[in-house]
Amino acid sequence: MSNVTTIERKELLGMRAKFGEMAKASGGNPNTITRDEFTRGLDEISVAEADAEILERLFTMFDKMGDGQINYREFVVGVSPLARGDVPQKLQFAFELYDVDETGHVKAAEMCFVLNAMNNVASWFGDPAMQPDEIDTCVEDVFKQAGGAMSVAYTENIAVIAEHAVVRQFLAGSGTVVFGADDDFRLRSSETVSLKDLWDRALTLQRAGQLDEALDAYEDFLSAADQNGVPPASTAEALGNVGAIHLRRKNLPAARASLEASLEHRELGSTLANLAIAALQAGDVLEARTRARAARHLDDDPGSVALAERILRDIEESRSTPE
Repeated sequence: MSNVTTIERKELLGMRAKFGEMAKASGGNPNTITRDEFTRGLDEISVAEADAEILERLFTMFDKMGDGQINYREFVVGVSPLARGDVPQKLQFAFELYDVDETGHVKAAEMCFVLNAMNNVASWFGDPAMQPDEIDTCVEDVFKQAGGAMSVAYTENIAVIAEHAVVRQFLAGSGTVVFGADDDFRLRSSETVSLKDLWDRALTLQRAGQLDEALDAYEDFLSAADQNGVPPASTAEALGNVGAIHLRRKNLPAARASLEASLEHRELGSTLANLAIAALQAGDVLEARTRARAARHLDDDPGSVALAERILRDIEESRSTPE
């Protein structure tokens, strides 16, 4: 990945600082920035135009809710391997970027967060990727070796992570799945494209409001994903997006079917939050509360947590409002 851009550590550190300032100044979620803030931040720290174009496309991948916002910490950690360095140096730098409070320690969920972010970007560039459950296994093994502590000093465990069998396989270019520019397949129209391009197309169509075309693109993506064995999280996200489109159209049966199918592949906060909305629209307040609480507890995405909290707040306010 490091030969794709000219981005160096100073630019990534600059992004973390600038995006952090913007997130705090907005008065909202301290980890979230909008696309406009993102673009302005890249300009203010003088990121090269060609690099900025790649980063803008990566913004789309990280915008899981499709609302023009991302977790900036997840973003800078994910793209950290773009900077030059050997494997231990890249891992160390990724954890340092995540550790904005400079504690030097991470919990198991935080280590998974960092490794998943890096893995997703590697996959986007067409590099061999690890499965999410393989990352979970790696983190479990690291914490077991550390005696089952609640948190570990990441600097002291970089070598352990880098030497783990799963990570060695990944770094050797023999990861279990490739989801990127070199995964060409043929569409119904006989046009040859990549999984990455089709994913980008589906997201772009969805956000442009071209919902019929977006559903077709997601159908093609899901068909190709099934043939090429992409990570369960990618399939789950695509099905979740399909469910969100049906929800937007008030087609509750189709929305619930897609959202429930998404959960069979991987539990995502955005999917749980949308199921809560579907339950509210169907008049099932109990299920809506349960789904929203599950999304909040999962805490895998700031946008999903914020949506879940808003749903729970609306439910409580409706209960306290006299008829």
